[in-house]
Amino acid sequence: MENKSPLQKINALGFCVKSKDWTVRWQNEECRIVCGHKLDEVCDVNCREWSKSENALERDGATTFQSKTIDGHRYDVVVLQTSDETVSVLCPVDRVHSEIEDFCRSVGLTDREVEIMHLQLERISHKEMCERLFISEATLKTHINSLRRKFAESGVDNPALNIRKK
Repeated sequence: MENKSPLQKINALGFCVKSKDWTVRWQNEECRIVCGHKLDEVCDVNCREWSKSENALERDGATTFQSKTIDGHRYDVVVLQTSDETVSVLCPVDRVHSEIEDFCRSVGLTDREVEIMHLQLERISHKEMCERLFISEATLKTHINSLRRKFAESGVDNPALNIRKK
């Protein structure tokens, strides 16, 4: 298997087609690089694990998973399921997160505030953020207020990062 540099790895969409029992019938090069060569094997990681957690294994349709980490890289993943097959699409988001992080640093955010921004992008609830970061809700609110102030001071009224009020 050809090794790609991290920059090459995050530039292409990964596609994988699986049978009803999640046996891989086809995968493109990006998917092989990200998930490993799984042709004719039952794939029981990543997309399948996330689908189980969302109770999506038994229903047809699309299920999306935002900013999931696979082998140290972040992807938005769409799992399209019919009664006969499952198609997974991996969309790399590391570059987007890197650009957002650069922007956050340019407006003076601290490491913790950048971390909170990433959790915001993953649409993590405030309660879960507090649990993950081992901070109180009051401390989280202080960080979020600081984020809003720093964006406002930099001339960004409503950042594209869409900080939610909760």
